[in-house]
Amino acid sequence: MLGQRQGVVPAGAVHIVRFMVINALGPAILSLLAAVLLALELPEALALRLCSGIYLVGALLSGLLSLRYERVLSRTDSHVFPPALNRGMWGGSLLAHAVQVANLVEPSIGLLLLGLWLLLSVAAVQFVAMLFLVLE
Repeated sequence: MLGQRQGVVPAGAVHIVRFMVINALGPAILSLLAAVLLALELPEALALRLCSGIYLVGALLSGLLSLRYERVLSRTDSHVFPPALNRGMWGGSLLAHAVQVANLVEPSIGLLLLGLWLLLSVAAVQFVAMLFLVLE
């Protein structure tokens, strides 16, 4: 039923939902990982760097897959959202990545949480935009 128009789901809808789920579940998993690592009494700086490093590896893999889908959607003009919204979501994700890189350099629980909050914000924007798409 996601964006269903006369029985057809937009080609890019699956990509958007995948991106949204990654941006929502990633922060939840990483915040739990940070709690576990700190509970294991790892030094705080090491635990925070590990979380940011794991996040960045996952973001790189996810980003490469997303770029591939974005190119396909661009060629077929199958984007679900307007270009400005797509750029905003990519910009928010890149900002979250930059914050995590900063956390690798100078570990801080605040930086880790800020990066995760940015990802959750991107997922929230995607969710609301998908709701408006479905309700059209």
